[in-house]
Amino acid sequence: MKTSINTDLTIKGESVHVQTEDWGHEHKKLVARVYRHGRMVKSFEVPYEKLTAPLTDKVRQGYAQQLHQKVIDWVHEGGM
Repeated sequence: MKTSINTDLTIKGESVHVQTEDWGHEHKKLVARVYRHGRMVKSFEVPYEKLTAPLTDKVRQGYAQQLHQKVIDWVHEGGM
């Protein structure tokens, strides 16, 4: 199951897009990317091995939501 979460932000007048995906059992990782003006400027990856709960689809979706929010917070805090 591939899950994608997308959020558009405006930071200091610039459009920023945050996309988080669960790349599923084939790739075994969560990936969050930050785009500015359509170009990727930062990528975060979390391998399934670093996740602690049994990895049901629902649990992985929860981890993806948490990662997505952490990346949004990072952007708001000036991480770019």
